[in-house]
Amino acid sequence: MKQLDVFLNELQVIFKERLLSVTIFGSSANAGLDKVKNNVDLMIVLDTFSGEDIKIAERIIKKWMRAKNPYPIIMGKDEFFNSQDVFAMEYADIQWNYQVVFGSDLVQYLHVDYKDLRLQCEREVKSLLMKLRGYFMQYGNSRSAMNHAFKNLISSCIVIFRTILRLKGITPSVYKGDVINQVTDILGIDKLLFTKLLAHKEGTSRLHLHTLDVDIVEMINQLSMILTKVDKM
Repeated sequence: MKQLDVFLNELQVIFKERLLSVTIFGSSANAGLDKVKNNVDLMIVLDTFSGEDIKIAERIIKKWMRAKNPYPIIMGKDEFFNSQDVFAMEYADIQWNYQVVFGSDLVQYLHVDYKDLRLQCEREVKSLLMKLRGYFMQYGNSRSAMNHAFKNLISSCIVIFRTILRLKGITPSVYKGDVINQVTDILGIDKLLFTKLLAHKEGTSRLHLHTLDVDIVEMINQLSMILTKVDKM
């Protein structure tokens, strides 16, 4: 991937020996780099990272993002390791699927504690439920707004489902549809609803406007049920 090679070279020029590690995570991590065009998630770890460094790296980061890549996560080494409790879900996801493209493999030294993972999972489900309730009360009459909300919602649900599988000692599939299948047996979720939302997100199907209110109400009930079960884990 030429964009990545250029970005890595520019990072090395700017940060020199302070650049410790650059890691791809997410869906791009298990794809051949020669096939990846954009939307690459990066974790960049420096020996130290200050506010001044943000200004120094501003130009190359904007260039990276103009190529349709998300903002890279940049941390100092101490912050990276001290965040294992706060970002338990995110770190578990990174450990599950990553590829080091520069420097040391620091991800292998991360340790995600079960209690931290369960607590963040409960917090994320509760937050998602409260946001959906509030959004529905504000924008429930706008079909376009709720359609957009469902696309973001299913992405968050898949992350939560992967976390629940890990809490149960089950390795999540790399395929989102399979993750829904895996978690259905554990949670007793409405598989059809979540599969329908995933198809909507991926553009292979559209939600029916005349059933949207029913879908929203059922999703709120589903999240409430999931929250209760996570709370008991």
